[in-house]
Amino acid sequence: DRGHTVTGAFYASANIKHANYTEVVTRDLAKEVMKMVSSIYMEESSSSKYGLFNPRLIMKFMHIIPEYLDNMVELYKTDEVKNILNKKYDVVISASPSAGFMAEMLDAPIILLSPPGPMSLYTEIVGNRFYPSLYPTIGVNFNNPELFSQRLSNLVHSYGVSFIMRVYNYAFESRLRTAFNYSGPSITD
Repeated sequence: DRGHTVTGAFYASANIKHANYTEVVTRDLAKEVMKMVSSIYMEESSSSKYGLFNPRLIMKFMHIIPEYLDNMVELYKTDEVKNILNKKYDVVISASPSAGFMAEMLDAPIILLSPPGPMSLYTEIVGNRFYPSLYPTIGVNFNNPELFSQRLSNLVHSYGVSFIMRVYNYAFESRLRTAFNYSGPSITD
């Protein structure tokens, strides 16, 4: 209402009707991958004591990740995203540190929204420490945090998830650098 224009890029419509609002709906790659991951996880974890760090589970995930990353890079090359990249913005607001690449490409500052969550790599970027004695890590049985064994398992898993996410971010960043001749900072900087 004050003359600002807003462009929202989402996987599904936000159903916002306003003259100063433009919405871009992109392919929901995360939904596609999470459907596969959920299927694999349910199939493997029911017979595993390892939780998320079941070696067979990790090997299956490793086959999904390269295709997902390649699809993400292709998403950046679509007309919808190219149109976003050809405009000037005052700020990028996102919940994903990977949006740092978009902010860099748009030459705009970024505001990261960060609730406490299971991935310390992401939450600590904006100053929200991850406390494994309070917050469950993905794939961990954390129904009784008073037990030292559950807190220790959660801590170890949090390091594992952070490591996996760093590898994932490095692989994604490498693809972005190649596809767009990107020479800016790391996407998590």
